[in-house]
Amino acid sequence: MAVVVFKIIWYVYDTQKNSRIFLTVTSPSGDISENKISPTTTGYFESFHYLDKYAEVGTYKATAVYKDEIIGTQLFDLVDD
Repeated sequence: MAVVVFKIIWYVYDTQKNSRIFLTVTSPSGDISENKISPTTTGYFESFHYLDKYAEVGTYKATAVYKDEIIGTQLFDLVDD
């Protein structure tokens, strides 16, 4: 079984120096992984999240917060193939 990697991409339009995006990824059982990401000067940011062969099957949720406001949410499903 291989490692699963997913890439999260978003843009923010109001970029300020030292403003960071707070990204959380929540597993199907509620475990939370937290990351702080700095956007580029164009507002682009991305994050890679790795799931190993022991990762839970089910729906994961990624949420990005910028300046205390949710700017995006993505859901994705990990299925047992």
